Amino acid sequence: KKYGFASFVLDKGNATISGEFVHRPGIGVEKLKLNVEGNLQNEPYFKTQMVDFGWINDEDSVRRKKIIKNYESYIRQYPFSYYFIKTLYDFRFRYSESEIKGMLSLFKSNDAVNSVMRKFNVYFSQMPSPGKALPNFIFKDSVGHPVPIISRQNKLNMIIFWASWCGPCRKE
Repeated sequence: KKYGFASFVLDKGNATISGEFVHRPGIGVEKLKLNVEGNLQNEPYFKTQMVDFGWINDEDSVRRKKIIKNYESYIRQYPFSYYFIKTLYDFRFRYSESEIKGMLSLFKSNDAVNSVMRKFNVYFSQMPSPGKALPNFIFKDSVGHPVPIISRQNKLNMIIFWASWCGPCRKE
């Protein structure tokens, strides 16, 4: 019943995890010296884990462009990186379409990259255009009947998302 958290990218071929991990209940991690070898996908992950690759705030445009240029240099260095493209996908809402497409153009085709690229294609096809009405998505109600998300008859449509584990949400 020991639990811990470690990250690495599992890829085809052999990967070796070696080193020492000692956890003492009530104290936490006492020793942590792990090494992951034999997997090219891990190199870009470990080289950039301290720079928060992919995360970008709504910063001023000069700083934002500098951060994106930095990300682009990492992608050029590792154009096969599943970690980089997956992280960009995870943070896709923080970027404009042109920023994302600029970075995506730097990736080289491989199975891992292509799988995420397909997700981006779906995302772009569903991305609303500024000034245009949102598409009227169809959701299923509590008994499985299809219901449009927007009622064109109403002046106001309110969508409330809540989590099943959230007490106040469930109460509402």
